[in-house]
Amino acid sequence: MGEETAVHILMALRMGEISAAETYESAARFFPSSEISFELSQLAAEHAKRARKLRRCLRQIGTAAGASAQWGGFVFPKLDGIQCTELEMLTALQEAEQQALCAYQNSLGRLDETSQALVRHELIPEQELTDNVVTTLCDGMRLLARKSA
Repeated sequence: MGEETAVHILMALRMGEISAAETYESAARFFPSSEISFELSQLAAEHAKRARKLRRCLRQIGTAAGASAQWGGFVFPKLDGIQCTELEMLTALQEAEQQALCAYQNSLGRLDETSQALVRHELIPEQELTDNVVTTLCDGMRLLARKSA
């Protein structure tokens, strides 16, 4: 495993976190009067926190971190210019969270020991928590939809 590979993996993970934070901020604005807007803003803050941790890790390796990503591109084509429900939005976010978790898990064998420790002991547990929050929000929305139907 080369340092170049670890750097590219860490940069990709960081860019995903930056884009995820931007996506959640956009989602919170998409439904400004929604009860879940606050939760979405909190999730944006969690993704931004992980991006900062990855930035520090990249700096320790001696690499400048990039600043753009495509995570939001995955979620928001479904939402831009289309009327969607909170449940549809949350379902798209949930899919992206699960992909992000897989990306962290798949990165482990290709990282140096220090980066691996950060991903395994901090970032994966935090990502699992974020995924659980979005799953709980989705489940709650589905329950409310069934009750109102």
